[in-house]
Amino acid sequence: MNEEQHYLFDTLGYVVVKQALAPEKVAAINQVMERLEQMPAADYPDGVCLGKERSDNALYLSNIVEADPVRMTWSTIRRCCR
Repeated sequence: MNEEQHYLFDTLGYVVVKQALAPEKVAAINQVMERLEQMPAADYPDGVCLGKERSDNALYLSNIVEADPVRMTWSTIRRCCR
């Protein structure tokens, strides 16, 4: 990370890395997320849970990698951010 990214990570707790994932990877992750958005909480895959109560305009999911480990791998992100 450059100095600005490091500062933003320390301040905000995350860094936006544009174009870190191939468009195909983003599309696959979006498919998983869209499937989870439509699914009742009782049907979530093992490990996935609501981080906060669902509302009409917000959905906070925890452990989303467990929803589809094949599509939701983060090895690409780990590699690009070293």
